[in-house]
Amino acid sequence: MRDQLKNKKILYVYTGDHPVHLAFSETVTKKAVRYSRNLPRGYDVYFCEGIYAQPILLRNLKRINPQAKIISLFADPRLYYLDKKVMFNYGSEEMKKMPRIKALFSKKFLKRLDGAICEGGMNYELFRKWNKNSPAKIIYPYISPKRFKKLMKIKPELNNHKILFCGNGPDEYCKGLQILISAFKKVRDKVPDAEMYIYGSDWNQKKFPQVEGLRFFGRKDIVLGLKEVSLLAHIGQGEGFGINILDSMLAGVPVVVSEGTGARDVIRKIDSSYVVRLEEKEIVAKIINHFSMSPKRKKRLSKDLRKLAKHFNKKSILKDFKKRFFEILGEIYGED
Repeated sequence: MRDQLKNKKILYVYTGDHPVHLAFSETVTKKAVRYSRNLPRGYDVYFCEGIYAQPILLRNLKRINPQAKIISLFADPRLYYLDKKVMFNYGSEEMKKMPRIKALFSKKFLKRLDGAICEGGMNYELFRKWNKNSPAKIIYPYISPKRFKKLMKIKPELNNHKILFCGNGPDEYCKGLQILISAFKKVRDKVPDAEMYIYGSDWNQKKFPQVEGLRFFGRKDIVLGLKEVSLLAHIGQGEGFGINILDSMLAGVPVVVSEGTGARDVIRKIDSSYVVRLEEKEIVAKIINHFSMSPKRKKRLSKDLRKLAKHFNKKSILKDFKKRFFEILGEIYGED
C-alpha cells in the first residue's frame, strides 16, 4: 500500500515557508511552490501550509485537478481565531471582529477539506469542531539541530526571579503578551526583584504598559536568555504550538503556558499545574508559586522537562510526520 501511495504526485504549497514545515514536506515530496491563484495542475495531492479555502475553490473551479485531494497543515492561530470569531488586522495592529460571511465560508470549506495535519492537540480539537469525518493526525515540531547541543549544555539558574518570553510580533493577541505583561506587573508587586525579558522583533513597545523590571531585547538568540532565567512564560491565545517552549524544556528551564497554547499537551505530561487558564489572577499565582518552590522540586522539574524534550529531535519528529501523513493518505484513498 505504501508504494502505491508514494506514487501519488504531491505538491507542497506554502505561505510563510516555515523551515520546520518545509522539512515536513520534504519527507513526502520534493515539489514545492508558494501559494498563488495559478497553482500547477496535474497533482494528486496538494499539501498546504495553513491555507485550505483557496485551493478548494481552485479545485471547484477546475483550475487544478478536480479529483485532487487537499490536506492542510494547521500550525497557526487561524482555527482558534475562527472559534473566537476574531482576526488580527496587520494594518492597525489590532484585533477585530471576524466578518460573519468570512466565518461562514471558512467553516464551510473546512468541511470539504480531505485531510488535516494538526500541530498539537489544540488545533486538532478545533478542527474536529467543524470537520468530524476527514482523516486528521496530531504532529509536533522539532528543536533546531543547531540549537539542540547548545541547549543541552545549559545549566539553568533555577532559583532567581527572572522570566523570559520569546516570540515575534506584531500579533500580541496570539502571543498573549499584553496579558503576560499585565500579570508580571502584579508579580512585581509581590516579588520586588522580579524581572522579565522580552525576546523577539516587531513589537510596538508603546502599546504595552511601562513596568519596572521589564526589558525588550529585540531579536536575540533564545539560548542566551535561557542561561539567565528561571522560568519561561508563554500565555498564548491561539499559539499553534510554540517551539521556544521545547527549547526551554531542553535547557531545563520550567515553562508556564496557557490553555490557548498548543504546547500545553507536552507540559501536561510533566506537571499540569503549569498549564493555566487565560485569567490574570491564575497566571500571577502560578508564577509566584513557582518562585516559592523549593530548590529540590525545581531541580526535579528541570530534569523531567529536559528528559521529555530530548524526544523532540529532528530525526524522530520527521519520521513520525511521514508516518502520519501516509496514514492520512491511506484513509483518504481507502487503502490498508
